[in-house]
Amino acid sequence: AGGSRRISFHDIRLPQRADVSEVGFEAYAFNADRVKSDTAKPTVFALLRERAPIKRRVFIITMGVDVTSDPNWRLAFAPNGAREVDALLKEKLSGTYETISAPLISAYSGSVFDVVATKDNLRTVFRVLTGNATAADHKLFPQLMQTTPDDLLVVYVASHGYAQPDGLFHIVPSDIGEPDGVSENLLNRCLTNHEQSKSCDAARRFLQLSISTDELTQWLQEVDAGQMVLILDSCHSASVTGSEFKPGPFGDRGFGQLSFDKRMQILAATQADSFAWGSLELGDRSLLTMALTNQQWQDDDSFDLKRWLSNAQALVPVLHRRYIQDGHEVQYPRLFDFSERKSLHY
Repeated sequence: AGGSRRISFHDIRLPQRADVSEVGFEAYAFNADRVKSDTAKPTVFALLRERAPIKRRVFIITMGVDVTSDPNWRLAFAPNGAREVDALLKEKLSGTYETISAPLISAYSGSVFDVVATKDNLRTVFRVLTGNATAADHKLFPQLMQTTPDDLLVVYVASHGYAQPDGLFHIVPSDIGEPDGVSENLLNRCLTNHEQSKSCDAARRFLQLSISTDELTQWLQEVDAGQMVLILDSCHSASVTGSEFKPGPFGDRGFGQLSFDKRMQILAATQADSFAWGSLELGDRSLLTMALTNQQWQDDDSFDLKRWLSNAQALVPVLHRRYIQDGHEVQYPRLFDFSERKSLHY
């Protein structure tokens, strides 16, 4: 408290690809009252000139949730979206990256249910990507490994979504508990009124079995990929960053702060208080799936992720007006892009 202190951070991995010659380090701190220090001027570290050639990898994690333990939360177009986004990214990125995918799909396969879009499976995927996996985790997803600063991570989730009255967002996985009559209206009533009843007990169990953004933040915290993209094809998905999110270092441990720190690109299908739509006219696909997979690219065009996400954001409301009947609020995706943010000095 009365002087200076040196704190060392060990095992910080650096990019090794040929097009990066140096890395800049910045630092800032917060006190107990979350008052931020000045941001230190960047310290530049030169990488070794002679490095072994590497092939960059893209990890494509797709989750599509149709079949659930509670059939009231089915979402028929979700598996199609997960499969089509996976196929598109493999096609477009295979020339630049080694493509590695882990599809988590819960859908009907004839008379058999494929139920792998579970909360535990998604948590296991991220555990492998952080390098904290057990032998059982590696056996479940043998194609995955720890990410590096040279890698790209794309996560696409199509499922039902729920935003609490206080703004906390939840993803509904396939293992959401037994049918107990839980609905969005019931969840809102129980959380707003703090009601104590049998139905509200079921509602609270439902939320415990869902995937909250607090949990997603914890799972992604240690993923050390050089570039990260998250696409949420869910109702209310713009609430993923939190109700009072402001981009910048504010000492907050929520998902919005994490996305800023990791320079993530996040495409949320719709407004925080609105719904994401699909249509049989689109081949039982969502508007966002259509917007992501039906863009026109010239043969000599390189696939640009930023342009891909921006085009989809612009196309969804056009598709909504064309395919969804009048009387419904137009679906407007939200794009949070911190991939090229400049350093902030206060």
